[in-house]
Amino acid sequence: MLKEAATVADLLPTAARARVGAEQAQAYAVLELRNECEDALRRAQRAAEELDETDLTGLFSDWTTTRIRVYVGTCQLLLGQPKRAIAALTEALDASARDSPNVDLAARVDLASAYALSGELEEGCRILADTYDELAAIGNHRGIERAQRAIERLAPWQDERPVLAMRERVAGINDSWSAPSLPG
Repeated sequence: MLKEAATVADLLPTAARARVGAEQAQAYAVLELRNECEDALRRAQRAAEELDETDLTGLFSDWTTTRIRVYVGTCQLLLGQPKRAIAALTEALDASARDSPNVDLAARVDLASAYALSGELEEGCRILADTYDELAAIGNHRGIERAQRAIERLAPWQDERPVLAMRERVAGINDSWSAPSLPG
């Protein structure tokens, strides 16, 4: 479906082109198709750079260059490039006007994963626990599920002190906010 949408991109509004490109890039990243992913990200970025205020309405209200940077970071994470992911996600969070808290929180979950995968386990666990707390406080179940998947990816380090401390903190958050329990 994304490929079909991309073939008629010239007929789509600018914000839709940005979204299609970003979603397509993420699908390519999951499939580990680096070149296709980067091409789709470039298309998304070009479309986002063409956006003006009239494009940012309704379903497309938050498809800005900042959101595309989040997709760049997520794609780099999926492609096994945690340092690149850290750079893109940090840039996106620094540029964010904090007008899309759900996007910011998703970026922080991915940033936590990127730090952990790059060897900075303590920083990754700190960010993940802080973000999990915020997600639970606002009842963002989709974000909590994303954070739980990030926690699952830490399984290779499950006996490390930062992971144990983070899991304990998350369990306490779950108890106090009645959020879904930790996996496994």
